[in-house]
Amino acid sequence: MSIESVLHKRNILITNGSSTLSRELCEQLIEIYKCRVALVSTFKDINVPNPLHFHCDVTDRHQVRELASKLKNSVGTVELVIHQERGDGVGTTTEQAERFVNQTSNDVLGYVNLLTCFVPDMLRQGSGRIISIKNTQNNVQTATACQPDYDDLVESIFRSQENLIPNNAARGPESIRFSTIFYQNHNRHQQAKISANLSLTESEIAQRILKGIESEKTNVRIDTRRNLFEFCSTNIVQLASFGLGKLQLRKSQKIPIKVQ
Repeated sequence: MSIESVLHKRNILITNGSSTLSRELCEQLIEIYKCRVALVSTFKDINVPNPLHFHCDVTDRHQVRELASKLKNSVGTVELVIHQERGDGVGTTTEQAERFVNQTSNDVLGYVNLLTCFVPDMLRQGSGRIISIKNTQNNVQTATACQPDYDDLVESIFRSQENLIPNNAARGPESIRFSTIFYQNHNRHQQAKISANLSLTESEIAQRILKGIESEKTNVRIDTRRNLFEFCSTNIVQLASFGLGKLQLRKSQKIPIKVQ
């Protein structure tokens, strides 16, 4: 007997809808898990082929509150919020460091607004999940070390929202689950050819993220590179062709093949 996925037929909100990864997550959730997905992007000039596409600046609590109201009326309670942060790494120059600080502040503020506006309805329904996806391309370990402080922030926001819900409606804080997914998106433009072939596509990264969400773990680290077995199995045709080409080259040049 098969066990139904925790993602099956859920009402889901995904932020940063202009990114390729968010669109991949949206597409797979709709096609594979039969979910109703609301994709949210900040910029109004982004054209996303999704019937539930909204423009919303998640750093503006008024806009997020309006978004929560629209979704409540159109699809019902949002059962899962996936907040894909936009952090691009610390960098080395002063300008890069300032951009990193500004983006991190916006990511945290957006997360706080999403919690404030969506957790109350989740509490009324008795369940819900908030997922934060962090692109920590410079240092995953540093980001993981900062996680306890982030968890404290989440807990304080949760407690403040819980007090706003009538006692007969809320079923306890354990009904809302918080998870963080760390992934390291390497810069493919600076990689050697064979190294680039080891990197997962955005579609494959999305698959691993969804598997991480299904695991229901609090913290999940996604490896965005293939291991040796995955690389060989994915490129077996190219490897075989390469080996055959080498063999034909030896024959054409009449180079003896050593047999041990």
